Amino acid sequence: MQAYELIAKVKEATGIESDYAAAKAIGISRAALSEMKAGRTTYVSEETAMRAAELTGLDAESVVLDQLIQRVKSPALREAIKQRVQRVCILCSIAFKEVWHRKPALFAA
Repeated sequence: MQAYELIAKVKEATGIESDYAAAKAIGISRAALSEMKAGRTTYVSEETAMRAAELTGLDAESVVLDQLIQRVKSPALREAIKQRVQRVCILCSIAFKEVWHRKPALFAA
């Protein structure tokens, strides 16, 4: 998801109507917002991604990973990385569920 799409998600989740107010809520300046709207900036920092995740209820790790992937210049390489990350996440999820069911005491507080 490109940075400007992330702003739209923040607006949708919070009910904020203006782009600027949504950008301000996650710590983005007017100048940075203009760059995003123009398509010259396609990603946000990790810290900004974390704030956006908190406001939208999206998984923070997924939002940060997505923004890191957006930094890759080559569309083909960006897509390849995205697919690989999705496969790894699926495998980790399956492994976690297996361990959770077999040894739940490992996750007790």
